[in-house]
Amino acid sequence: LVKNLFLTADRKISRKFVEGILSLIVERRLSKWQIFYSYLHKMYWGHGKYGIEAASLFYFGKHPSVLNIGESALLAGILPSPETLNPITNLQRGKYSQARVLRRMVAAGFLDLETALLIVKQPISLPVYQVADTNEGYGTSKKNLKKRMNAREIWDWEIATMLLEAREDMEKWALRKYGSIQ
Repeated sequence: LVKNLFLTADRKISRKFVEGILSLIVERRLSKWQIFYSYLHKMYWGHGKYGIEAASLFYFGKHPSVLNIGESALLAGILPSPETLNPITNLQRGKYSQARVLRRMVAAGFLDLETALLIVKQPISLPVYQVADTNEGYGTSKKNLKKRMNAREIWDWEIATMLLEAREDMEKWALRKYGSIQ
């Protein structure tokens, strides 16, 4: 939060030193919830979107308060690298980042394994216009409806393949971590 609000992304020891000092000041003046709230509303989420509300509306067409666990996990998974981990740029990377967040939630005890596996099985549901717009710029005009449908069919095939891979990865992780899956 401090780096994004007050500093540049320069990779210098002096910036890290200043960042550390500013972080201590921020932690003394704000509660953890205030810091978290500020972080969610200031961070970059990809595609020119800053803040959780803009990201939620862009990726899912709904307010953050009505996101389900899978959608929330996907958004959390985007943060380390918004341009490469988002489902619009690369659906497979988006799904894997979602699965990574779900694994961490299971490991931390915030989510049970069965629920996480159910979420991983579900496809990522994005507004159709985004799917069409990311496939060779077909757009949303009536003139391009046929091309848009072809792009959607390709997208659905990619979703099915990627879901299977993500679920298998999640099950392998669960077997290593817990020994068996109920």
